[in-house]
Amino acid sequence: MIVHCSKALIIPLLLTLILALIGITYAQWTETLTIEGTVYTAELDCEFYGTVSQSDPPGTNDWNNIDGTITQTDKDVGCTTTEFEDTDGDGDYDKLEINFTNVYPYYYNQIGFFVHNNGDIPLKITKVVFKVDDKVVAEITSVGSVSLDLNGDGKSDVTIYWGNNFNVEIDPCESLGLSFSITFLQDCPENYTVTLTIEIIATQYNA
Repeated sequence: MIVHCSKALIIPLLLTLILALIGITYAQWTETLTIEGTVYTAELDCEFYGTVSQSDPPGTNDWNNIDGTITQTDKDVGCTTTEFEDTDGDGDYDKLEINFTNVYPYYYNQIGFFVHNNGDIPLKITKVVFKVDDKVVAEITSVGSVSLDLNGDGKSDVTIYWGNNFNVEIDPCESLGLSFSITFLQDCPENYTVTLTIEIIATQYNA
C-alpha cells in the first residue's frame, strides 16, 4: 500500500527531526522574585519605679486596724522599711523588699508603689502571688482581701487587701500605681521572723 503525505505535513516533521538531531532546543526565559524579611520581636518587661509610700513610715506613730476601724495611735512601736533590688543585674528593680519590725496584733500599714512598663508592648497586671519560703500560700486575680497563715500553724497571721489595679493597660514608658494594706491578726506569733514574698504577674495587654 502506498501512502501519500502532503507537503504541509512532511515539512514540519522534517524540521523537528533536524532540530533534534543537531541538539538545538527552544530557550525559556525565567525570572525569580524573592521575599526576604527580618523579624524583631518585642520585649515584655516591667519594673518597680519611683518611691514607696506607706501610712506608717519609720519615725511616725503606728496605725491600728481593730474591727475594721483604722486609727493612728500615739505610740511608735512597729516599723516598716522598704527597699528595691535588682536581682538579675539588668538595671531594673525587679524586687521590692518590705520588712516589718516589732509589729503586733492589729498593727496596720498601707503600702503603695509604681510599676513601670519599660518594655515595647502594652501590658497588664493579671495576678498577685504570695509565697512564704518559696511556697505559694495564696493567689489573687481581682480586688479583695486574703488571709495568710505565715508559719503553718493553721491560723491566719495577716490579712492583706489588694487594690483594684488588675487588667489595667500600661503602655510602654507609662507607670501604674499599685497598693495594698496589711493587718497583723491576733494569732500572729511573738518574736517571729518570716519572709513574705509577693510576686506581681504581668502579661501582654491582649492575652
